[in-house]
Amino acid sequence: QINNQTNNQINNQTNNQINNQTNNQNKKYLILKEQNENKIQNFQIEWWSGSIQANIISKEFFEMLIKIVDQNWLLQQIRALSKPPSFTTLRLSNINSLENNKNLIINKLKQHFESNYCNTIKNLSIFDYFPNIEDSKRILDLVTIHCPGPKIIQRLESIIVVDACAGAALLRGADLFVAGVMGCSGHVKKGDRVSVYIEIGYKLRRGAVLSLYNIANESMLIFVGNGIAQLDRNDFFTKQSGYAVIFDERVFDAPPLHSILENDIYLQNLPSILVSYILDPKPGEIILDMCSAPGGKTTHIASLMNNQGRVIAFDKNEKKVQQVRQLCQKFGLSIVEIHCCDSSSILVRLKFRKIENNEERISFEKETFDRVLVDPPCSGFGLRPCLGYDKYLFTEKQIKAVSLQQKKLIEVGVKLLKMRGILVYSTCTMNPKENEEIVSWILNKCKENDCEFYLELVSQEPFHYSNSSMIWQNNYEMQLNQQQLNLLQRFDPANQLLDTNGFFIAKFVKLPKVNN
Repeated sequence: QINNQTNNQINNQTNNQINNQTNNQNKKYLILKEQNENKIQNFQIEWWSGSIQANIISKEFFEMLIKIVDQNWLLQQIRALSKPPSFTTLRLSNINSLENNKNLIINKLKQHFESNYCNTIKNLSIFDYFPNIEDSKRILDLVTIHCPGPKIIQRLESIIVVDACAGAALLRGADLFVAGVMGCSGHVKKGDRVSVYIEIGYKLRRGAVLSLYNIANESMLIFVGNGIAQLDRNDFFTKQSGYAVIFDERVFDAPPLHSILENDIYLQNLPSILVSYILDPKPGEIILDMCSAPGGKTTHIASLMNNQGRVIAFDKNEKKVQQVRQLCQKFGLSIVEIHCCDSSSILVRLKFRKIENNEERISFEKETFDRVLVDPPCSGFGLRPCLGYDKYLFTEKQIKAVSLQQKKLIEVGVKLLKMRGILVYSTCTMNPKENEEIVSWILNKCKENDCEFYLELVSQEPFHYSNSSMIWQNNYEMQLNQQQLNLLQRFDPANQLLDTNGFFIAKFVKLPKVNN
């Protein structure tokens, strides 16, 4: 009896000690959990409010820009770049019979969203125009979806963390593919509800086993939303393709548009849609698109021409050329001729010549084209949302190399343009060295004595939607006068009225010089 009593006492003491240790561990865990939840929540508030300065450009690039533009203005634009736009814009692929098709397509979109996302995306607004634009400037083949946010939703214990590149797509409405997964909780199974975060510190290695309450101390996390895991954890890192998470709740109400009405709509930002209208191609004309991929502007031009005439398009990447070709086939556009070639080298006397890989490269005489679009590769310092902490690590030397290529393209484009023809130059960057300075350079280039023509900036009305808010440095030597600046169209991300990507458009007419 004494031994039994002693053993019971010892067991009770041991159990009490274990219970006390467990309770203490639980208390510490709960305290840590609350601290990290608060830390993550505070980071979300600071990020979306712009209190945290997104370090998305290199110091050298930043210092180059503030020699040209006001520093406070530039910081406002950088803060805006870290957020997705409030609007998603779609272009109808078939501009013919829009009166019948537009309302039908909008109704189909509404039905699709209501049946698939009625519990998660409520009161979705779809317009047959772009809000805040006067009636006389509205374009016919545009559909706009309002994507409000950020909103507060409950975060879950199980987590998946993605890279900044995948995160930018998620914030614009995409579901998550396996390629973007960096790490996740160790117990995630197919069918589990998970919370998805974007890791913007670039500290994770792919395949990491994560707990929200330890990673919060190591990384900067942006909460995207919740969804259903489509695979077990290990499959995220072994499969080459497929969905990882289908979202059912988002911080920004941007609906997924992948594989929806693919033959009827094309996802395209507002400024990019305007470019083709500003070029104003006519049926029967011959148009040059010098940098075609991914094909949005190319197919829009062909559509505006009612598929009558010729659109000659170029891109240096064979895979992208195939994608443009497939897009044209999908939209039933037969007038587009797409070639894999550097379009800065297509101005030669002979119409065809052989090159080293035995492929045939098409080339053209001077003054062949009625209209020319030059939408060249650029720094992309205008794309949204930009979440990477090292997205724009450009040096001044690299920017010079980019602008040199832009000058080469626009110079060739001008020579290929017919007299009194129209040339449109556009970029998706806010960098003046790729925008206003290119415009100034080509205007001065055409003033040289040996040049038989000159370029004149012309109005973009009725499609001039945005006046620049840019504030120039007082000591910056501006080569363009105010009248010329007013003819340019610059979309600034911090413009809350339009809330678009950063973008730039210039429109020229080529005119003969008159001898005195």
